[in-house]
Amino acid sequence: MPILLIRHGEAVSNVDPEVGSWHDPPLTPKGRQQATALAQRLQKSIGSDCKLYTSHRKRALETAEIIAQHINVEPIIEPELDEYRHGLSPTTTMEESKTYWTEKCDPIRDWRPYSCGESVEEIFKRAGEVIEKIDPECDNWSLVVSHSYLIDKIISYWIGIPIDTLQHFVFSTTNTGATLLTYRQGDRIIKHMNDTLHLGESFETILDSK
Repeated sequence: MPILLIRHGEAVSNVDPEVGSWHDPPLTPKGRQQATALAQRLQKSIGSDCKLYTSHRKRALETAEIIAQHINVEPIIEPELDEYRHGLSPTTTMEESKTYWTEKCDPIRDWRPYSCGESVEEIFKRAGEVIEKIDPECDNWSLVVSHSYLIDKIISYWIGIPIDTLQHFVFSTTNTGATLLTYRQGDRIIKHMNDTLHLGESFETILDSK
């Protein structure tokens, strides 16, 4: 059945250079507007005939709750939809975080962007396991609210990119961008990638977004 991967709305960490994702930031007012626009679109096109999964992080959960209010579906918190796990304390400053950053290595599967965090292989494995768990659970739509880096790895896993040829980051998504995973003749495909029609964005806006 179709799976709609949704990146959370704009978070404080997307606009404030002193706030990192490990600080668990909430949505900005713009992020809430983005989530509302997507929720209204989902209300018209999908309705409540679906399951809604979300990461437990504030920005994802807040996005999911806005969607839930419009489609009348209770969000299911799935901790494995978590952001890249940095291993950093929530009190770590941006300056302090730089001391944990490491340079890319070869093979990329062994790289830990932060020395105390997940390796690329570990987050890729987590991405595969969580989407394999969600895929058979719903007879209709599955809406999945998560984070850009994990969504990138879910897409890579879905279309069968081997871990040995995996790149660090390939599929970039906009805040509340929606990517549709489905099947065609038994094969896993991407039907739409990073759909942001609900935002009324131009290609230039999407190109400039973080």
